[in-house]
Amino acid sequence: MVELATCSWRGFGPEMGVAVRITLGRPPRWFRHPHEEIRLLAPPPAVFRLRDDVAFEAAYGQHLEVVGTERLMLRFWDLSAKHDGRRLGLLCFEADVAACHRGQFGMWWQQQTGREVPELGCCRSHSSRQDSQGTLF
Repeated sequence: MVELATCSWRGFGPEMGVAVRITLGRPPRWFRHPHEEIRLLAPPPAVFRLRDDVAFEAAYGQHLEVVGTERLMLRFWDLSAKHDGRRLGLLCFEADVAACHRGQFGMWWQQQTGREVPELGCCRSHSSRQDSQGTLF
């Protein structure tokens, strides 16, 4: 089983699982934990530059549809297996998950797979859902 969660760089601790970058930018300089990356979950540059929240959400949603759940499941499975089945903590810069692409990914993933992706650390959970551990398969 692959377990997913999201968190900000600032809220992450190694006890939460494997740090996984889902941003275009590198982790903050002060972030000293080893990390992996899944660029497929980073908003493409053209999407990232959108300033309107509605346009950003629509464009990022289209991006996720193109990437697709099957491709992501394979990537998650491979990355988790590389780290002895540990949970994958999908990390980005925003403090508030509600204003962030990681929150949008979590909601999209739940709609596509029925699996919840909880927010860890100090931040609010996706759409005020209760935090619980979500698994892929």
